[in-house]
Amino acid sequence: MRIWSKFSKTGPAVFMSHLDLVRVMERSARRANLPIAFSRGYHPRPKLAFGPALSLGISSSGEYLDIELLGEMDLNEFIFRLESALPKGLNILKACKVSSNVKSLSSLIDTASYNVKVRYSSRGSHHVPLSYDDLKGELISFLELPEFFVERQVKGGKRRVINIAGLVEGLKISEHRSESILLEMLLPIGTRGVVRPEEVISAVFTKIEGIEFEIANIHRNELFITIQDGRRRISPIEYSFIVLENLSGS
Repeated sequence: MRIWSKFSKTGPAVFMSHLDLVRVMERSARRANLPIAFSRGYHPRPKLAFGPALSLGISSSGEYLDIELLGEMDLNEFIFRLESALPKGLNILKACKVSSNVKSLSSLIDTASYNVKVRYSSRGSHHVPLSYDDLKGELISFLELPEFFVERQVKGGKRRVINIAGLVEGLKISEHRSESILLEMLLPIGTRGVVRPEEVISAVFTKIEGIEFEIANIHRNELFITIQDGRRRISPIEYSFIVLENLSGS
């Protein structure tokens, strides 16, 4: 039996690296007495995988675990057992059965949504709030840029320059206050390329004269799979239901 499970990563768990997360999930699954399936070979490993890794320090309410069990298990029992064994900050939100021939989460997921809170202040002695219309204009200007290059460090300590212009799929103001702003973002992730929330914030706010800014919080809301030739994005849980419906109807 193969299960996709949606979980949140908040509180102290946001400082858990992806490698530590894998270890914690494996240990928790064993503690929960789940009948985990193992790979074959000289070094058998639990059949357990994840969606795209979350950067250290970022919270989320939309992470996904792919786990294979020996035999059938009630989904509510699965959630209860695993939830009870997890440390503080990791919580199972949903679970669904998945066909064994469905591709991996990492190969299917291609988009992520984020909420990013930014604090800002004027460089002068008097704070002048950034108006809603001015900020909206800056967001539109960024989205219309033909090119915007960011530099990233890759394996081996090398640097790589990437053009992220045109890759941001959604960017809007969710909350506007005199000293802070909450932005919603829809960004590519996985095989289509990656745009990081902090890169978008830097691109937008470094162009605004007379202010200083800092990122207060980044939260990943959900991960998505694009279907119907790019016309529709759905969560992995929704995707699993569609696959099961197609299988039962065939």
